[in-house]
Amino acid sequence: MEVGREFIAGWCAGCTGVIVTQPLDTVKVRMQVLSSGSKPAATTSLSCFYNIIKHETIFGLFKGMAPPLAAVALQNAILFGVYGNVLKMFSSKNGDKPALSHVCFAAAASGAAQLWVVGPMELIKIKLQLQTEGKHSKSSHYRGAMDCIRKIYKTAGSRGLFQGATPLIFRDIPGFVVYFASYEILLDALSQRKSTTDTQPLVTMLAGGLAGMIGWFSTFPFDGIKTRMQADGNKGLFTYKGTVDCFLQTYRAGGVKSLFAGVGPCLLRAFPHNAVVFVVYNLVSKWLGNCISPVDNGYNLKVD
Repeated sequence: MEVGREFIAGWCAGCTGVIVTQPLDTVKVRMQVLSSGSKPAATTSLSCFYNIIKHETIFGLFKGMAPPLAAVALQNAILFGVYGNVLKMFSSKNGDKPALSHVCFAAAASGAAQLWVVGPMELIKIKLQLQTEGKHSKSSHYRGAMDCIRKIYKTAGSRGLFQGATPLIFRDIPGFVVYFASYEILLDALSQRKSTTDTQPLVTMLAGGLAGMIGWFSTFPFDGIKTRMQADGNKGLFTYKGTVDCFLQTYRAGGVKSLFAGVGPCLLRAFPHNAVVFVVYNLVSKWLGNCISPVDNGYNLKVD
């Protein structure tokens, strides 16, 4: 029952986070890809946001939302399960807060475990987000998530679904370590806690939101490289030969600035996303715990 409770709470938290912050994620992806050309487009978050609504209606901001909603249950189950179980291996019986080294190890393990779900999910999401048909257009390369999966598999096989896997590894594993370490440090700074269960909800929200921003910023260049590689290859035409080539082409096109294209909407998204995930997870987990049995709620974590 404990595993089922974490699965349900994680699914609810992840879905809520995706719905609330999908528009900012779409803006981030568009800006990252626009900056990767030989002549990077001069655009801001607001102008990108406005142009999407102008040409694609408000629904254009929610393109690609189906894949993360469909996969978020499995992703969160892996994250919560691996992170919580690894921490329990190191935890003491009196419920004291975990050591920072244990948090880092558990975070790295959970980040690695969920890569096989996140990779294909973000690939499909990005392919759909980058379809820029006008509001009256009926033509599109992909008619939906399943059509996108089918066409990628037909042209590149199962390997094609893991396009951009290398930068994803460098983004998620160290990113989760930075996130959880920041979260624990912020909790200590913002509260006088003695165990993992005596923090206030507002403190948890603030610590989670700020830690999410720190975690994303720490590995953001790898996210940009991953996005460009996953956006590459439409109609079988590839611009990048690999991760290093993508990095060099991006840097030559716009310098360091191009590696941080879209960081604004990403950080704006990170705070509410993580705050919402923490709140919803804690509420649902607590409610299910009261309905089933008074068990410990476990640990919180970031979901992307």
